[in-house]
Amino acid sequence: MSEQFDREYDQEHYEKKIARIIAEAYTHILQDSRVEYEKWWDAVRFLRREDHYISVLIGLASLRPRGDQWKLLVTGLVTVACILVWIILSNKQIFLVK
Repeated sequence: MSEQFDREYDQEHYEKKIARIIAEAYTHILQDSRVEYEKWWDAVRFLRREDHYISVLIGLASLRPRGDQWKLLVTGLVTVACILVWIILSNKQIFLVK
């Protein structure tokens, strides 16, 4: 069956199409209740425990958990702030030494 599918269909096109459908379903889930959203991620985590082809397709959809972008932004801002504080303190020490 898999060999027949590989001969008759473009696997890359198929995977992109399924990933797009998964991404659209995820967008719908984001607008749904918090309970449904948690069920979605519980199912994704369950599938990722083992080697399932659907996990590959979910990965192609590039799904990010709710609030993940905010966490990334905050982490980036904190990192930049720490670097700036380090630069400022380094420069003050140089001026104090002279």
